[in-house]
Amino acid sequence: MTIRDLLIHAYLNVMITRDLANMCHLRAFLQAAKLQMRLQAVLSHPIPEHQDALKLAQEVLDAELWASHQKKLKFAHSYFPEYNPQMCWLLCDDLFTFCTELKKTAISITKQLYDIFLKGAAMLIKTGDYLQIPNLSNGKFKNFVSQALKDICIEFFYSNSKKALKNTDDFHWTIPVNGLILVVAVVKGVISGFSETGTDKVPKLSADRCRTDFIRLQKSVNKLLDIPERCEELEEMLAQWAKIGMGGSDWHSDGSDAGSDVGDINIIL
Repeated sequence: MTIRDLLIHAYLNVMITRDLANMCHLRAFLQAAKLQMRLQAVLSHPIPEHQDALKLAQEVLDAELWASHQKKLKFAHSYFPEYNPQMCWLLCDDLFTFCTELKKTAISITKQLYDIFLKGAAMLIKTGDYLQIPNLSNGKFKNFVSQALKDICIEFFYSNSKKALKNTDDFHWTIPVNGLILVVAVVKGVISGFSETGTDKVPKLSADRCRTDFIRLQKSVNKLLDIPERCEELEEMLAQWAKIGMGGSDWHSDGSDAGSDVGDINIIL
């Protein structure tokens, strides 16, 4: 092998090593960006419209790029801004996947826990019982203390996926209120869909419908949060659910929390 061949070989090794490092950094960067996109879509931009989603994706990419810069992670110059539009679309596609996964989880658990066929779905929506279960101690109904809502929140937000929101600080100690409202909006849409079709076929669930339900529910919950006692109760309940999701307490099949001395939480919507 000539000196020229050795130099070419060394150069190629350097280029391959650099490209591999870029690919590893890029993969980690995109993973973090997808997680943040999902988080912000819950905290501040629930069910965004198309243009809003693209704007949010750009903001998330900018924030993650700055975070990578602070960690002294370097990318090849060609990655930015050349790949920026593609990355925005990638985050929007992943957000669509996030919403689809939530819908699938809601459908699965709702069908298991509610006797909604055929007329049952309409009655759940009319009475608001999809937000409630009987209090086993005295038979009274308590808003939001719903086995379905609890199961969906824990299964979806606290799954083993790398993109599960339990991997963010915001979901370690509690479930943000917007997270609960998003789940309620999707469950309402699912039950409404079953009610309209009158069958057990997977109902259609449009983003516009969920967005409208979310806004209405958010207004009601904001009124509830203005009442200190109700606010404290809701926060306590969401903290309990997060604790279960993070594996901090036992979760029995009947929904009880083993070892908990906290009484039933009364949330009135």
